[in-house]
Amino acid sequence: MKKSVKIILITLLALFLGVVLYFVCAFFGNPVSYLLAVNSADNYIEENYADYDLEIEKVGYDFKSSGYYAYVVSPSSVDTHFSVYFDLLGRPLHDSFDNVTDGWNTYMRLENEYRSLCEKVLKDAKKSFVSDIDYGEIKTFEYSDDYHGKELYGVVLSDLKLDYEYDIKEVAKSAGHVVFYYDETELTAEKSAERLLEFKTIFDEHGIPFFAIDFIAQEPKTETNAGNRKEFAVREFLYSDIYEEGLTERLQSAADDLQDYYTKEDAKK
Repeated sequence: MKKSVKIILITLLALFLGVVLYFVCAFFGNPVSYLLAVNSADNYIEENYADYDLEIEKVGYDFKSSGYYAYVVSPSSVDTHFSVYFDLLGRPLHDSFDNVTDGWNTYMRLENEYRSLCEKVLKDAKKSFVSDIDYGEIKTFEYSDDYHGKELYGVVLSDLKLDYEYDIKEVAKSAGHVVFYYDETELTAEKSAERLLEFKTIFDEHGIPFFAIDFIAQEPKTETNAGNRKEFAVREFLYSDIYEEGLTERLQSAADDLQDYYTKEDAKK
C-alpha cells in the first residue's frame, strides 16, 4: 500500500474516531468533567448544607444542559432530596433545595402515594370500562385549574409539613382528582350518569376517596376519527354531586358549562 494511501486512511480513521468521541461526550459526558463534578459536589454540600444529614446518592450527566448533576438525599428525612447542577468544569450552577423547603417534595410524595392507590382501583374499573387515559392525582391549590368560575381546591404547598405522615385518604377527600377517559357509543348525559354511578361505586368499594373527577365518554377510536373523537365530557365534577337524584341534569349542565368555557378560550386565540 502506498504511503499516501495510508496517510489518507489514517486521517479518515482519526476523523471518524473524533466524530464518534464528540457524539459520545455530547450524550454521555466525559470522564474528566465527571471527576470534577464529583469533587465539586462534596465541597458544595459541605459549604452550603453542612447542618443537614445529607449524602450524595449519584452523580450523572445532564444531556439537556450539557453538564453534570449530583443527586443528594438524606437517610433521616424522606422528603429531603434535591439536585445540584454543575458545568463541564465542575463549577456549581444552581440547586433545587427549594423543593425541600417549599413543600414540593412532600407534595410529590403524597401525589405518588395517591396515584399508586388509584392505579389498583382503575385496574379494577377497566374490567367494566374500556379506557386508555386514567389516573389519580393530588391537586395543589396553586396549580388547580379554574373551570368556568369554580372554586380552586387542593393542598397548599406552604402548609405541608416536611416528613409528616399524612393519611392519604384524608388528603384525597379535599384534594384528590381522578381523570378517566372511556369508550362509549351513547354520548348522552343519561348514559354518563349511569356509568358515573357505576364508576363511583368501584372507588367506594375500594375505600379510595376523591374530591372531583374528569369523566369523559368518547366514541370508540377508529382509523378515521383518531384525531377528533366525539365525546360527552365533564371536568372537575364534584364527588359530592355524584348521587342518583338529578344527576343527569347536573351532568348536562356541567357539560354545557365546559363547552362554553372551551368556546371562550378558543376565541382568545
